[in-house]
Amino acid sequence: MKFETNIQGMKDTLAYYRREWTKRNLEVEIKIAEGGRITFSTEERKIKEYSISSINRRRFLMYIIRATYEDTSLTVTQLVKLLGCSRQAIETMIIDCADAKWIKVEKSERNLRSLTANKILIESYEKYTDWLWSVYDSLELRNLSIHISQLQKDLDKSV
Repeated sequence: MKFETNIQGMKDTLAYYRREWTKRNLEVEIKIAEGGRITFSTEERKIKEYSISSINRRRFLMYIIRATYEDTSLTVTQLVKLLGCSRQAIETMIIDCADAKWIKVEKSERNLRSLTANKILIESYEKYTDWLWSVYDSLELRNLSIHISQLQKDLDKSV
């Protein structure tokens, strides 16, 4: 009977920690959606505002940043598939971001355009991730994650 009580206590604690993690993560999501990060440069503020103005713009920038980190580039066709939106919408985002000098557009011999992030976009994203880490840290999400993982492992062993 005592073993079952301990197991139930662990399950209750696990449920509590997961709910706490969920609530705290919601705070992070709200801060992101509201553009809660303070930006000091005008250019960085423009990137932030552009990226939170629509989900497609946010994903467009994220895919280009990821490709750049992976030392590759993306084509218009790849972006249409990744974003699931019209070619015209992609073209508009390319124009917006190329004119702002956030992305680099290069043409191949076959006249295919390949897109990569310029330094300002990479630096802005890295400042964003620094801010994001500080939010996660202040909300102690890492600690909750560790507790959740350990409790889940302990429960899995006891079954």
